[in-house]
Amino acid sequence: MAKITVKLETVTPLFLGGAEPRGEPELRPPAFRGAMRYWLRAALGTGVSDNPDGIKDIQQREAEVFGGVNDESGASAVGVRISYDRKPTIGIYFGDKPRRDVINGKPVIRPTGRDYLYWSMKKTHQYFPPATSFDLILTSRPGTGKATFDMAIRALWLLIHLGGVGSRSRRTGGSLSVAEPFQVNDLNFSLTSGKLARRELSDGLRIILGESSTTRGLPAYDVLASGACSVWLIKGERQWRTWEEAVKEIGEKLCDARTYSKPDKQNVIHWIDGEDIDTVQRSVFGLPLTFKYANGKTGTIQGKDLDRRASPLWLKVSKAINGDYVGVATLFKSAFLPAGEKLHLKTSRSNPPPIKPPPDYSLIENWIKNDLKAEVIYE
Repeated sequence: MAKITVKLETVTPLFLGGAEPRGEPELRPPAFRGAMRYWLRAALGTGVSDNPDGIKDIQQREAEVFGGVNDESGASAVGVRISYDRKPTIGIYFGDKPRRDVINGKPVIRPTGRDYLYWSMKKTHQYFPPATSFDLILTSRPGTGKATFDMAIRALWLLIHLGGVGSRSRRTGGSLSVAEPFQVNDLNFSLTSGKLARRELSDGLRIILGESSTTRGLPAYDVLASGACSVWLIKGERQWRTWEEAVKEIGEKLCDARTYSKPDKQNVIHWIDGEDIDTVQRSVFGLPLTFKYANGKTGTIQGKDLDRRASPLWLKVSKAINGDYVGVATLFKSAFLPAGEKLHLKTSRSNPPPIKPPPDYSLIENWIKNDLKAEVIYE
């Protein structure tokens, strides 16, 4: 039986529900297994087409590692356990004081960067605070081959360095890091410093994905493949020394981009009034998207047959062994909406015609490059 133990610590608040939705959070293995399954699927999709046989192959290989969704697929070949010496402390997220700013000569009150990223957690959700330490233990079942166990190890590396666990994990929540040097199969699970982070992340992705990972056409699902995914390193305007600095800067810049980028705000009010517009670029950050105006007009953008489209952008914060904090942005450029689906505006005042979704992800890419001044790791 193979076994590895990775000593993890939370870098940002970990909003992870327990058995009771409004009760105390719990470090439950299913949450980590589910997150690892997502990143394994993204890695396995490299080089596989969207035809039924290709998707079936991904599902089969995923089931070999973490089990399937039905009884025929069998149990998970890799076990996931959580262990800790002392029961972690728990906090309640009350939020911050709103920040006062001046936009176009007018005073405005806006949320802090942290509140913008964690808005749905305010006052109602408990969490595990940053620096909460615990062990994540992977074990292989009897008869499990080395290749299968290695896939689970790679999925864990991707989760630690590109993703997060729990609510708001696409918006820096539940970010994890390895607190001390740790290496498995040439994969370095810890970051040495902010200066070395780009090279260390690039080396890890190359080991996992190979030198030339590609996919054919625009994938229907998230795939870690050249042309279908890009990864950037964010260091901020100055080297961050706390997680709060990192989250504040990333959150405020995302708030500015989604609130004030033109011409969406001007176009949507015309759309509410029944006029034709081309698209709403900002919707590419995810759906639903709500617009509110001082004159009382409101509208919520979503698809006709789907209420929600998860953001294609993952934002996470990592802590290096020397105490540096860095951000990582991962953009999956899969099909934004199913073929034939359009953007629909729900409003109580009118029933405007649907419009086409944004043609690409250039709005997000430009924001990452120009506003965050991020360095490309993989694309």
